[in-house]
Amino acid sequence: MGFLADMKIGTKLRYAFALISIFLLLVGFVGIYNTQKLNANTDSLYNNDLAGVKDINNIKANILEINLNVLQLMNTQDKEVIKKLENNISFLSNDKLILEFKKTIIKDEDMDQFKQLKNLLILYKERQQDLMKKINNGQLDDARISYAKFNLSCISVTDALVSYVKLKTDYSSEAFRDSNTL
Repeated sequence: MGFLADMKIGTKLRYAFALISIFLLLVGFVGIYNTQKLNANTDSLYNNDLAGVKDINNIKANILEINLNVLQLMNTQDKEVIKKLENNISFLSNDKLILEFKKTIIKDEDMDQFKQLKNLLILYKERQQDLMKKINNGQLDDARISYAKFNLSCISVTDALVSYVKLKTDYSSEAFRDSNTL
């Protein structure tokens, strides 16, 4: 410690300020890094997980509303009501929502589940079209039989969507834990 005693006050102050400056720069860089990591996690939570869950819930709501409309179609004879229900079913197409949802997929596990969901949706759409054809042709007894298959497809798609929500929720929890370790 003899070298400190031999130094002039000005030199001691310069070294002290240099040391404090280095320490402040280090703290600043760590703060900036952690802020950027927090920002990335927040973006991921919103743009991938939350947006994906919103799309999933909208798809699920559309499927349930289409199911209700189909049941009403099978039980009404009023041409005006039939036209309104058919228009509503056409309006509730999930194609645009599926494309929006696909944009939120960032992990391979997501893509695998998305492919399964897409296959279920194709089967659902085919069964819906078959059912609608039978309803429009007045084949209500056949339509009731087809409705059972259509309803199974609705349940399968809904189950897959619920599974997707759980997956997205798990990703959100993981990102939240990541952010809390900063």
